[in-house]
Amino acid sequence: MKADDVYFPMRSNIDFFEKKSNQLDLIAKIKQSILLYDNLHFDAGAYTISCGDNGSFDWWYPPDQINTINLDVPETTSTGFYVNMQPEPNGKPFGVINHSDNSKNYVVSFQKLILNMGLIDEKFINFGIHELTPSGKQRLTKAIWNTSNYKDFIEGTTFCKKKILDNFHYSLLCSETIDTPIMIDDLHKKLIEEMNLNIIRAADLRIEVLERINKLLKFNIPDFSLLSMDELLDLRKDRLFNNFREHLLKIHELLINNDNYYENSEIEGLFMKDLMEEAKEFAPSDKKIALNGAVLLLGFLPYIGNATSLASYLKEVNSLQSFQNTSLAFIMKYTK
Repeated sequence: MKADDVYFPMRSNIDFFEKKSNQLDLIAKIKQSILLYDNLHFDAGAYTISCGDNGSFDWWYPPDQINTINLDVPETTSTGFYVNMQPEPNGKPFGVINHSDNSKNYVVSFQKLILNMGLIDEKFINFGIHELTPSGKQRLTKAIWNTSNYKDFIEGTTFCKKKILDNFHYSLLCSETIDTPIMIDDLHKKLIEEMNLNIIRAADLRIEVLERINKLLKFNIPDFSLLSMDELLDLRKDRLFNNFREHLLKIHELLINNDNYYENSEIEGLFMKDLMEEAKEFAPSDKKIALNGAVLLLGFLPYIGNATSLASYLKEVNSLQSFQNTSLAFIMKYTK
């Protein structure tokens, strides 16, 4: 698996395009992914889906046709949905799917969003057409059948639930085809939370690790999702950050390794354990680290004796070349 890449499927990220306020979470995930993955893969073109009490309808537009539809994300949820058919020649239209106010309409296109974010020319951004082979379609039918009872965990109308389940499996199979883990919205993530361990592994947990460590160190490091694009691109190339990233990936590997039994709730504990080990390794040899619970508010570093300050500790260890290869060095870059 291309574990250092991530795939954003259109079909399983529709919730981010329901209304403009939902886009903020998607932009944050893309920013975080820029820091955590080598390459980001997106579906090309546009995908539209409408579903209500009386049916559902979806359609994919290839890249050369996306200018034929309105790609603007609405301010509020778009509702009201029906499908009419016009028989030939010139007969009256008849309703294939009757009108329903209890419906939602989505128009999904990553290309416009990535363009607006100023990333369209970045080499790590990739757009592609990801479709299933005939055998993949057979597997899709089987997967949907075997998990049909999971529709109960999805919010929405009967037709909406079915479409979300279908698209969830379609996205998983596409990610398998390109051998890359997926990034999906909360609407589809509910299925991951209920399904078996093997499917969970397909989703990757890097973003969760980053978010939880970011929250843990909120007084020490910036909120990566709020950085400007220029700041993100600079940080992506920063040596200290890449050492910090390796630390996060180590925790991620522990979480997804089938031989271990760590829970997501242990992310902070795993991080602090390694951080303490680093602090011990680079503590001045004539001082002792108290491991009995005293942790500095700034830096999350153990006290070194009773009189040694964080500043003096940093002054001593920052001169060590090997210290620059630790996650501590990145944290201390932002500690005043």
